[in-house]
Amino acid sequence: MAPAERATTTAAAAVDSEQHTADSDRMGTEPVIAASIPDQNGNLLSPDPKRAAAHDSATQRVNGELRDWEYGLFACCDDGKICIQTTFLPFLTEFQIGRKSRNYRLVKMIISIAISIIVLWIARLTMGLSGLKVAFVAITLLTLIALLYHRYLVSKLRRRVRQSLKIRGSALRDFCEVFWCYKCALCQMKRELDHVYHPCNIVIKIEAPTEQEENYANGTSA
Repeated sequence: MAPAERATTTAAAAVDSEQHTADSDRMGTEPVIAASIPDQNGNLLSPDPKRAAAHDSATQRVNGELRDWEYGLFACCDDGKICIQTTFLPFLTEFQIGRKSRNYRLVKMIISIAISIIVLWIARLTMGLSGLKVAFVAITLLTLIALLYHRYLVSKLRRRVRQSLKIRGSALRDFCEVFWCYKCALCQMKRELDHVYHPCNIVIKIEAPTEQEENYANGTSA
């Protein structure tokens, strides 16, 4: 490509990007990423599809639009580290989810119930080996009640995470997914929070300044 043609292509792309930015400023939203950008040789390149999808998802969160989960419920094996951690240490994943989503009191209750389930399970095994049938049945019922309450609290945590991230769903669906696919749901929440709070996926909403702010910036009074 001749130098003059490259300069013309680069200038046209710059004008197109400025036009998109001006249009978005008039709408009171963040600037729109141009559909294509020129490289050093003036050739137009398409943006990374994953980056564009992440930007669209972040834009939906900023604008308050409901969206779907970035990662599927059964895509937990795509991230081996989180998958292995949740398989052997699910309570650690619960703690990380509660800390990152700032649900400290709720996650403390979840961990407390989880510890009680472990204690009851050990006591159940002890009673079973000792031959105390009445105590064995009673502890088994207590273990099931504690397990159901634990799943309810985790579904409540999932609902809070989903609502804070503007994700579609319902309380009944949250409980069913946690009850039947407990560890898969934990992996999904953990990956979603890591994705949302990753520095590359944070989008700041830009709004036009008010008249009072413009007057203050210009050093004039209304």
